Amino acid sequence: MDHGPRTGAKVALTFDADMTDGMLASLRSGRVKSYANLRILDLLEREQVPAPLSEVLTGA
Repeated sequence: MDHGPRTGAKVALTFDADMTDGMLASLRSGRVKSYANLRILDLLEREQVPAPLSEVLTGA
């Protein structure tokens, strides 16, 4: 990510997964498949919003 121009009507959104040790343990053990908010991911895809997502966020 980089800073863009300060002109125009554009907004950059950031998502902070802030995964705790307990959440990571649940993912690794298989108790939880993912902590991803699929409604948000579907919306970003449907609206073709460019969004860099990490494996931590998606639980992949």
